[in-house]
Formats: sequence, C-alpha cells, structure tokens
Amino acid sequence: MAVLLLLVSIAATAGFVVSYRGELDRIVVIAIALIAVDYVGRAAILLTGLDSPFPDVHFFGRELGDAHVRAQAVFLIWIGLFTCSAKMVERLRFPRWFSTPILPSNDTLAWYLPALTILAVVASAVVWQEYGVSDLGAIAKRREVNLPRALRNPSVIVAYLGVATATVGVWQRRSWLIVVGVMGYLVGAAVSFTWGARDAAVFPLLLIPLAAVDRARRSGQLNRRTFIQRAPLVLAGFVLVVAIGVGLRAAREVIAFGGTLDRTTEGSFIRDVAVTSNTTAYDALLLVTDDQDPTPESPGLGIFAEATRVAAVGQPQGEVFQVPAVRVARTFEPRRANGWPITTPGEWYFAQGFLGVALGAVLSGALYQLIDSWRRGQPESTWAAAFTLTFFWLFTVASSGIGVATVTRSRTLMGAAIILLVGGYVLERVTTRVRGRVVSPPNDDPVSPT
Repeated sequence: MAVLLLLVSIAATAGFVVSYRGELDRIVVIAIALIAVDYVGRAAILLTGLDSPFPDVHFFGRELGDAHVRAQAVFLIWIGLFTCSAKMVERLRFPRWFSTPILPSNDTLAWYLPALTILAVVASAVVWQEYGVSDLGAIAKRREVNLPRALRNPSVIVAYLGVATATVGVWQRRSWLIVVGVMGYLVGAAVSFTWGARDAAVFPLLLIPLAAVDRARRSGQLNRRTFIQRAPLVLAGFVLVVAIGVGLRAAREVIAFGGTLDRTTEGSFIRDVAVTSNTTAYDALLLVTDDQDPTPESPGLGIFAEATRVAAVGQPQGEVFQVPAVRVARTFEPRRANGWPITTPGEWYFAQGFLGVALGAVLSGALYQLIDSWRRGQPESTWAAAFTLTFFWLFTVASSGIGVATVTRSRTLMGAAIILLVGGYVLERVTTRVRGRVVSPPNDDPVSPT
C-alpha cells in the first residue's frame, strides 16, 4: 500500500509541475518540489531499501508500513489542497497598489550593496571579537552564543542581493554590476560561514537558474521547447547546490571540530548525502506517523498561536517554547539541544492530524500565490530586490509552507530583509529629490497663463 501511494505521489507531483507550464521560477512550484524531495525522493530510497531511517537506533523493532502510508497520505492531502488554494488566489484581481514598487532599483543596489556588505562585516565583527573567528562555528553549533543571532542576518541578505545584482549585470552587460554583485556574494557567504552556517553560500546560487527561467517568461519565450531546454539547467543548479552544501559541511566540521562527524563517515554514501544535505526530515516524520510507543505527544493547534505570540512579543522569562522538531527529538533524546525537522506538512499533522494538514495546505497555498503575484507584478527596474526578497523568504524562512518554524523565524529574518531593502528605497527617493532640486533650480520668473 505504501509503494502504491508513493507512485500516486510521484504522479501528483509531476502533474502539479506540468499544470504550471514549466514556470519553474514560481515559488508555489518550488515549494512543492522541495517537499517532494522528502515525500517522494527520500521515501523512495527508504521503501526500496537503499537506506534505512535515520537515526537507526530509534527505528529498531518498528514496523513502518502503516507509518509510510500515513506519511504519503499527508503529502497527497497537502499537494491537493495547496494546489486548489493557490489556483483560486491566482484568479483574483488585485488592486493597483498591490504591485506598487517599494524596493530599490537595480542601479541603486550598485552603491547600496557595498554599504550593506560593510554592515554585514561590522555586525559579525562584534561576535568575532567576543568568540573569535575560527571558534565561532563550533560555539554557534552548540548554541552557546550569547549575542543575538540576528547579527548574522545582514550577511545572508547581502549574499542573495549579490547574486541577483550580478545576474542583472550579466543581462545588461554592465561589468561594474557584476563585480559589485560577486563581491557582495563572496563576502556575505564567507561572513555567514564563520557562524557555521552554509545557507548564505548555497541557496543564493539557486537564483541563477531560476532567474534564467524568469527572464524567458518575461520575454515571452517560455514554452514547451524552452522548458525542455531550461529544466536540465534548473536541475543541474539544484544538484550543484547539494554538492556545494556537502562540501561546505565537511569543511565546517574540519574547521570547527577538527574532523568530520562520525555519522557522516560510518554510513553509506546515500546516508552521507542525506545527512549532509538535511534531507532526513521524512525519517523523523515516520516517528510521528507511527503509532508504536514511544510516540511524541501532540501539542494541538495551539502551538501555532503560541509561536505567533513568541514571534510578536518574545518569549516570557522562565518559559521555553519548543518547536515541533525539538519536541519530537526530545521524546527520544531528552538532552538533545537541537531538533529533528519533520517537514512543514508534518508539523501540521503533529499538531492536529489530517485536519491540521488540510488547514496548513490551504493557508500555505494562498500565501505563496499572493507572494508570487506580488513578485511577478514588480517592474523590471526593481527585479533584483524583488527576486531577492521573495527567494530569501522561500529558502530561509518558509521553504515548503507555513509552519511553526516559519512563524518563529519571520520576525528576525524577514524583518531584517524588509528593513534593509525598504530602507534602500527610501534612500533612493530622498537622493532623487535632492538631486532634482540641485539640477532644477526654482523658476524665478513664472509666466502667467493667458
């Protein structure tokens, strides 16, 4: 039964992508593709016996047939209602103000990006002074950094803006934009990596193949033939990103801990890739969908209200809010510092079963389509900033839907991105007005109309 549902999931994923006519730059498509990596890719590996669920010690003696069936049902409910919700929102007519530009232009980023790069270095330098550059990665992974982790956010945003700006420079054949963009990406990625984080070095690179698809769509050249041509480019981009991520993880373990972790050296190649690319969320979900003891205790939908309160006003002193990933992990390893992600649909299942999955899918599909419509309605002049903001949100905050982790990360991550980018737009408007007053002096001899 589990294998049959897996085949249905594969067909549903393919049908979903085809229904969007190859527009692979849409975040609604990418979100489902990212979820499918777990529910289709990882599930196929486990069901065919190419690998066993991780970590192995917690799966000994478990019959996982029913757990796989429930997990595949979670995915099918999610993709079906996500699609329906997104398609319904896509048919809406949005008011003109919905696409009003509030982001800096591509040209403004040429001088604004270096300023943000300096800000990113200075923000992390505060932490370097306290913990040291070479030791920060290990300390951060142990969650022993007492300074705000928000100090890392500017470096991540700079890395995304750098790739987008360099892409505009390639399209317009403006070498100075390419130089500014590449330097921004390299500095942002390097600064973020000192925190032991790989995201700023890896995910911004996905903007390159996605930008190629977006450019073809805007120019009216996106059809079946161009889709066939560009699909391998996008796929190659994802494969390259995974390879870079695996390499950076190994480098991080050598720098921070003096060698690779045991769990990435004693397993098979498939296990190593799964662990280093963080694609074992489906494994953890099986512990939730399995009805054999021990099973994590469901927190109910109230966990989303609690997460919203924590994100809005902060965590009350004396209270410790635990996201679903941590709750699941500590059911089996009570002293574990971090958690085991269980995918966004899995968080809704963990909270309220299949009803929760249905609710999360409808909300996620609607929000993703709203963001897609906003980004696609932005003018070409603000393409780099709009592309950055959209995919920064997708890859850093909510890669596969609205979940508890999405809510808790939104305040610091998206707050920083919006403040920095809208701040650039405000500076652009101010400087434009100042230049206009200097260039165009007041008319001292007005002519009265006759």
